[in-house]
Formats: sequence, structure tokens, C-alpha cells
Amino acid sequence: MSASPYKHTDQFQMDFNSRSTLADRKNENKRWSSREKCFAFLFFFCALAIAALVLLLILGAVGVLELAPSRSTTVSSKAQTTVPPKAAPMYCMTRDCIKSADAVLSNINVSVDPCEDFHHFACDGWLQKNPMPASQGSWTNFHIFDKTIKTRNFEILKRPPERYLVESFERKVKWLFQSCMDTNSIDQLGAKPLLDAIEKIGGWAAIGTWDNNTWRFEESMSTIFSDYFVQSFLTIYMKPDDMSPEVNTVMIDQGGLGLPSAQYYFDNETESQYIMGYMSYLEKLALLLGATQENARTFAQEVFYFEKELAFIYFSPATPQMLDPNVRYNNVTVEELYHLLPQINWTRHLAQIDVDVSNNSVVIVFSKEFLTYLSTLIQQTDRRVLNQYVVKLLIASYAEHMSSEFLKARQEVIKIVSGTSPQERWEDCVALVGSTMGDAISALYVREHFSKESKEEVKSMVMEILEVYKERIDELTFMDEPTRSNALAKLRAMRYHKIGFPDYMLNDSFMDYLYLHHGVNCSNCYFQNVVDVYRGGYLYQQEEFKLPVDKDKWLRNPINVNAYYATTSNEMVILAGILQPPFYAPYFTRAMKFGSIGMIIAHEITHGFDTRGSQYDKDGRLLNWWTSLSKQAYDRATACVSSYFSNYEVSGFKVNGNLTLTENIADIGGLRVGYMAYKKWVSRNGPEKMLPGVNRTPEELFFIANSAIWCEHTRPQAVRQSIATAVHSPGSVRAMGPASQVQEFASVFRCAAGSPMNAAARCNVF
Repeated sequence: MSASPYKHTDQFQMDFNSRSTLADRKNENKRWSSREKCFAFLFFFCALAIAALVLLLILGAVGVLELAPSRSTTVSSKAQTTVPPKAAPMYCMTRDCIKSADAVLSNINVSVDPCEDFHHFACDGWLQKNPMPASQGSWTNFHIFDKTIKTRNFEILKRPPERYLVESFERKVKWLFQSCMDTNSIDQLGAKPLLDAIEKIGGWAAIGTWDNNTWRFEESMSTIFSDYFVQSFLTIYMKPDDMSPEVNTVMIDQGGLGLPSAQYYFDNETESQYIMGYMSYLEKLALLLGATQENARTFAQEVFYFEKELAFIYFSPATPQMLDPNVRYNNVTVEELYHLLPQINWTRHLAQIDVDVSNNSVVIVFSKEFLTYLSTLIQQTDRRVLNQYVVKLLIASYAEHMSSEFLKARQEVIKIVSGTSPQERWEDCVALVGSTMGDAISALYVREHFSKESKEEVKSMVMEILEVYKERIDELTFMDEPTRSNALAKLRAMRYHKIGFPDYMLNDSFMDYLYLHHGVNCSNCYFQNVVDVYRGGYLYQQEEFKLPVDKDKWLRNPINVNAYYATTSNEMVILAGILQPPFYAPYFTRAMKFGSIGMIIAHEITHGFDTRGSQYDKDGRLLNWWTSLSKQAYDRATACVSSYFSNYEVSGFKVNGNLTLTENIADIGGLRVGYMAYKKWVSRNGPEKMLPGVNRTPEELFFIANSAIWCEHTRPQAVRQSIATAVHSPGSVRAMGPASQVQEFASVFRCAAGSPMNAAARCNVF
């Protein structure tokens, strides 16, 4: 089944999905595009012209198309790329090469100097032909193929189930989708589902059903978690224990804010569109649930100012409490939790994961200090305000599953906060299915839309890149020999066999078992179905908790357009969703494959050695394996990376070099090692031929293919949220920053010293 939404893994990208199918590629091979016909026609006559001139020009044919013009800097002959005199013909004229050339030419802007702005050089064509939809805050290839997968899933989910058994996972996932699409039944219920839930947690001050004398804060908090699975100012989830990764533990983290991050609460309240939009949304929710105008306004104000107090004690995403696994690992017993934060019914809360919880049970807390601050805040807050906050947690969590009036209110605040318009209903319903029954829809998808040939080629590339990564570790200057030996041991132990999707997704009986507890019992009772699938996820988690960690389990849905590295299992995973253009295509040249999926593979391997992954040993244990001298040298190198990326600015917002550090290290390492792997392939197989009509060497195509991954439209609202909360740099920065840190880029493109893409100071990381 799909992983807990709170599992922590180091991911390649941002959480978007898609892939092209073998059937699609076969259909593509049956017909030539107009651009391909043009290429074929043009180069047929070019070939005739070359044949006619060859006796007169002898070696002149080598220079028919010039390479990129020379620049002022002098580079070594080793760094420069030329076509070997004996490589004849110098152009590849196969259909695959023409398709590869088309992919390159449709993206790049030859009028832009790649040494000045590589993002616009590599992406301007893409930006022009892929305008951003009104429903999106940003738009990338990840989003495009996520939409492709959603469309295919829509077609799958529309069909009646082939297996109508009570336990059938297919029936459950399709009925969940159908109930989501049944807006008439949802609208007929109106506000009733939430009003029933509010009554169950002891009433609500805003609608006059709350009694100060009988209401119990701790019981109300426990009920929204145990019965409706709503997290509060604490996020509680199951994960492998960092110190003993073969067993599961409970992790307690911070949570509970309605705005994207704590910093939003400190904007000017009378000018901030985010604050005004958020408070307007809360007020509208209260009105829809029966509050008077005055009570609704009071509700919105009291909730906002309580959350602002909560934001004061929040740890920023870039602090050690949020980034450093050693700082975040604090063992406490349940008995200690009652001393740190006595206002929570810990036994009832934790029983959602560990049914045998007792005062002696041990959990992991990200910060004891936060729990102490939180206890003081609760103690000093009026009980009426606490009631307002608990109800807000419930209704804000379920508003998207309510009638059209609630959806309209939600869409209005989304428009204010993100600048986007609503998606179509079917897109929301497909997304709901993906987030709650992700493995179920993935199983149906991969049976129709995945090619095993792709898996075999990518697996071969993984082996090649692991071999080169060993060479890279051998040449790192910041490692002494004891540390290098440990790093190589970790590399050898790294698991890399999960490519595409797990075989168990083809087994109906196993999939039925995964969703045994998901009680989707009708196709027209949407709200109850949502509650039941949440409950099913927690019931399955309770069973999992008592068992040893299953290292064969996949932590992400295979149809995500993504890849990830899991620290506690020392494992990299390439998901089926990312095995499609521009991340991978069978027809790509080898340079393009290494620049795209090859870089992704090397990126994930690098996560095993970034500032977080480097704290885990070869078995996935949080255990230091660095000598003090090597650690100091590495810290200097990573501080250089943090400082370098902090100088980038997008839409007026500065990149947070500390928050994005692990991903920037992985991008640099992925690009450098991916290029090394490509050059090693060339040394074994000989240089590749030029692409027709593309005035670029294969080495240049490596970097162009990589940058194509990061082409991105984005709205200022999305940039602000990304800068404040995301561990990945914006796409334009990912296209330029890592490449400017790799000397080979400057050599290949002959970038002059001091140009933006030839960094004056390079950080010696992986």
C-alpha cells in the first residue's frame, strides 16, 4: 500500500508523476512527425552533396557543421570535444537520432549564450511551447507527465471493476473514485458530515454547541486523530528507527499551521494577501457550518492569532532541529511525554500506531524544547480558543471532501495564496485516489503502461554509474583513507534493484491483502469512504509496526515521476513514472541518456553521502564513520555549496542555501559523476556521431539533456512558498547552479573565466 505521508526519504525531485508507454512508442514509430520528415528530406540531399564533394574535399567533410564558436579562454585539448577524423559518417541518420535531434532543437534557443544563461539557452523553446495552465503555481516536465498519468488513471478508474469481490482492491479504488465524482450525492449532504464530526468532538463555540464545563481539550484532540486521522500541532508517524533500522519506531514532529510556513504569519497583517485570504477562508467555513457573521469573524481571528503564537515557537525548516538527524533523534518514554506535554492523551494518541503502548514505550521526539514551549502555550491559551483551533483542524482537513460550497470557499483562498484557478473535478478525484490508495492505482496503471525493456537498460546504467562513483570517491581530497574505506563500503552495500515497480503489484491476492482494512463499501458515500480509507491505512500501519522493517517495501508510489534514496535502508529507487522523456527515452543518444536518467541515478547515489546521508553507515544506522579531520574538510566544502547557492535569487526571493544543501550537493555530484560515466562509456565504445541539424557535440548534449529536466514556469506565490519550505532549489537554479560548479561544463562550452556558468570558486564536493 502507499507509504505514510510522513515517511522521510531524500527524494530526487518534488513529488510529481508520469511515464510514456511501450505502446505509445510503437505507435510513434509507425508515423513520422512533420519535423522528422523535414529532417529526413533535408539530410537526404545533404548526404548527396557530401558524396559529390568527398573526392575534392577529402577531409573537409569533417567540418561541414561547425562546433560552438571558440571563446576567449584557453582550454586543454583533452577538455575540447572534436569529431575523430576516422568517424565516418559523422552524422547519425537513424530515426532515433532524428527524434533525439527534434527533442533538442524544440527546447533550445540558439540566440542565447549558454555561458551566460544556460537555463534560457536550454529551455526557451520548451517555455514557449508549454505555457503554464491557470490551475498550476509552477509548470515543469514533472507536472506535464503527472497530468499524463492522471489522464490515463482517469480512463482506468472510469471503467467498472472486473473483480467485484468484497475484498477486491480494484473495486475499492474505483468505488472511491466514483464516490468522489458523485457531486450530486455530496451536495445533498451539505454540511452534515462535518457537523456530525463537530458534535463528536464536543461541540464548537462558533455555533453555540460548546460547553466550557464539559468540554475536554485532550479528549477532543485525541478524537480528531483516532476517529478522523487529523494531525494537530504535532505530526506523529511510523518510521524505521535511525539507530536500529531493522525495527519501526514512532516519530513526533512539529505541525499544526494553516499557512505554508511560519514566516507567513509575520507579514504585515493589513497588507498580506496570504493572511487576509486565509482569515477570509476560515470565516467562510464557519458561515457554511452555521455560525453568525460575528462568530465567524471571531473564529477566524482567534484561530489566526493562536497559530501565530504557535509559529513563534516553530523551528525553521533550515535549523538543525529540522535537518540534522542526530539533533532530531531524542529518545523519550511515554511517561516522559506526559511530563513534557501533559495536555495530550499520549496513550490514546500513540495507540493509532502502537496498540500496545504503555508508559514505558519509547518514541523519538524531534525536539523536547518544542514540547515544553507547546505545553506553556496551551496552558496560557483560553479554552474557548483551544476549542476553536481543534475544530479548525478538523474542518480545514475535510473541507476539500465536502459539498460544492465548501470547495468554492477553498478554491478562493487557493487563488489568493497560490495565484491558481481550480482544477477539473476528475483531476482532484484522481489525486485523492493517489494520495490514499496509491499502490492500488499504481498496480492498475503499470499493468497497462510500463515497458520492461526500459527497466533493463536503466539497471545496466546503474551498474556503470556505481563503478564510476567508486572512482570518484577514490579521488576525493577531503577524505582520508579510513573515511574513504568506509565510504566505499557504503557504496558497495547500497541497494539499487528497485527500478520501475514491485512485482507484487501484478498479484491480485497480495494487493487485496494490502487494502484489507480499507472499507470502501459504496460508490455514493464519499465522505465516509474517505474516513474509511484513512482508517484502513492506520490499521495496516498498526500491523506493520510490530513486524521487522520490510526492506522490500517501496516507500513511494511507482507511478510518481520521481526517484528517491532511503537513508535507513541505504537504497536508491528509480520509479516507473520517471522512465519517460525528457528523463529517459530508448531513442535518446547515449550522451542524452547519461545527462538525464544517468544524472538522476548519480544524484540519488550522492544522497547517501550528502550532509544528511553521510551520517548513516552502510547498514542504514545513524552512526559516525568519519574521522574528525575528514569531517572538518567536508563541512568546509558543504559550507561553500550553501554559500554559493544562497547568492541565487528568483522572483525577488533569495534561495536558502542551508535548506537546499542536500539537494544541491546531490545535483552537483549527480552531474559530475553522470558526465564521468558518459566519458567512460565513450572510452569503451568510441565517440558518438553528431545529431543531424544540431550544432552541438555529444558532450554538450549531455549538459543540454540535463538542463531540459529543469525547464520551469513559476508564479511568484509558488516561488515564495518553495523558497520557504522546499529542500529543492527552483528549476532555473538547478539548471545553472550545479553546471557552473562542474569544470567540465565550462570546458565543453568554452566559457570564459568570470562568465556566470564558469564559477570563480568551485566547491569540492562529490
